[in-house]
Amino acid sequence: MFDQLFKEKVVSTKLLTLTQVAETIGVSMGTVSAYRSRGKMPAPDLQYGRTPLWKPETINAWRASQTRAHA
Repeated sequence: MFDQLFKEKVVSTKLLTLTQVAETIGVSMGTVSAYRSRGKMPAPDLQYGRTPLWKPETINAWRASQTRAHA
């Protein structure tokens, strides 16, 4: 029951998985994993077991800050 409610919450709030973050920013899963292990990306907004999840606005703000830092 809890798992179903959680999945519905994730879908309704549009949280992104690692795969979706990689697709959103146009890099491979390996690159996202490297960013995470090196502390180069924001902490997940939510952790479900071993699954990190991010709000799209968290990833968008992070990407925007990276673009400004390299401009």
